[in-house]
Amino acid sequence: MGAPIFYVYVAFRPWDGSPCYVGKGKGNRWRRHFRTSPNQNLANIIKKAGGTIPTVIIRSHLLEEEAFEIERAFIKAICRKAHGGPLVNLTDGGDGPSGARHSDEVKRARSRDLKAAWARPGARERGSLASSKVWAKRTTEQRLEWSRQSRLNASNQWKDKERVARLSEKAKLRWSNPDFREKCAEAQKQRWAAMSQQERDSIRSSLSLGQQKRRVREMRQ
Repeated sequence: MGAPIFYVYVAFRPWDGSPCYVGKGKGNRWRRHFRTSPNQNLANIIKKAGGTIPTVIIRSHLLEEEAFEIERAFIKAICRKAHGGPLVNLTDGGDGPSGARHSDEVKRARSRDLKAAWARPGARERGSLASSKVWAKRTTEQRLEWSRQSRLNASNQWKDKERVARLSEKAKLRWSNPDFREKCAEAQKQRWAAMSQQERDSIRSSLSLGQQKRRVREMRQ
C-alpha cells in the first residue's frame, strides 16, 4: 500500500492572497516544483512575485491515494482558471500515478509549457547543474541501482507493443521530412568532427561488434 509520506499543498498569489496552485508531493517536492515548474502560468506568477510565493501544506502524513483524492477535492472546490476559478493547475488533479493516461489536451498543454520553460534563458544550464549536483551526492551503490532500474524500465517499456507501434509511427513521420533528415545529418557531421580519433575508433569498434552480434542472431533464427 505504501507509506504515509505524502502531503497536499496550496500556493497563493502574494499580491492578493488568492490561491493559484494545488499540488501533491513528498519530501521537498513543492520547493523543487516551484524552481523548475513546466507550468508557464505558475512560472509567470512566481516570476512576478520575485521568485517565491506563499505555500501552505494543508494535509500531511498521507498515503499516495489519499493525497490524490484530497488534491482532486481541493482543485474542484477552488476551481481551475479553465472553469472560471483562480487555479492555474493544468489538470483536475489525481493524475500522477505511474501508468496514468492523460488526455491529448493535457499532453499538449504540458508539452507547450515544458518547451516554454526550457526556452527561458539559462534554463538548460540550471537544469544540467542541478542534475550534476544530485548525481554527485549519490554513492556508487545508488548509481548502480539507478542504472539497473533504468535498464529494467526501458526493457519493460519496449515490451508494450502499443507503445512501440506509436513510437515507430512517429519516427517514420519525422524521418519522412527532408528538412528533419538534413538537420540530423548535419548535426551528426558536427559531432563526428568534434570527436577525437580515439573516440571515433571506439564508436567504429562498437558498431562493428553490434553488427557481428546481429549476424549471429540472424544465423540462429
